[in-house]
Amino acid sequence: MRRSVATLAVEEFLTGPGCPFCGLQRETEKRFLGSFFREMVMDGDCRAGLAREGLCTRHLRLIGEAPDKLGAALSLQTLVESAKTRTGRSGCYVCRHIAEALRQYAQIVAELYLEEEGRRKLAEAPAFCLPHTELLLAVEMPRLAGKKTEEFKTFCRERRRRTLASLAEDLARFIRKFDYRMAGEPWNGTEEAVARAVLILTGEEGSETLPR
Repeated sequence: MRRSVATLAVEEFLTGPGCPFCGLQRETEKRFLGSFFREMVMDGDCRAGLAREGLCTRHLRLIGEAPDKLGAALSLQTLVESAKTRTGRSGCYVCRHIAEALRQYAQIVAELYLEEEGRRKLAEAPAFCLPHTELLLAVEMPRLAGKKTEEFKTFCRERRRRTLASLAEDLARFIRKFDYRMAGEPWNGTEEAVARAVLILTGEEGSETLPR
């Protein structure tokens, strides 16, 4: 498998903490918004797409908080002008670009599965959150066919099963610690069980700050 920049990014996040796709999502959002203010906000096609699709609440807030106040004002001007002629929005301009990048990353993960070394890296990677597991199960994988497709999907489902089983065990231990009879028992790493459960069930929303 040829190692592109995107492939190297996937492999990097497979060795990091937390869901690899949540990490890729944070990095993709940060990079896209940085480019948005440096180059795209002055581009006619970009502003047309922004006017057509709008922004979700999260990305509208992030752009409003951006240190580049001129870029923020230009973006908001586009949104205000477009709001004069339509109601509602069709989606989010930023979210769509992030979703397209994540689909490409999902295809790369599927291609890694074709190689023995890639399967080892995937097996050793941190758990994928449930939303990104669904992404892996649903994405089109051109190089996988027949048996390999089913093997990959089985691999993803089995990882999901093990992740949820481990999470259920940690939560049960966490809950038992609130019984006074268990007060002296060790936490055994379950202190963060609640926060970990939320991240596994929902995934991370993304980076909370724009690049400066």
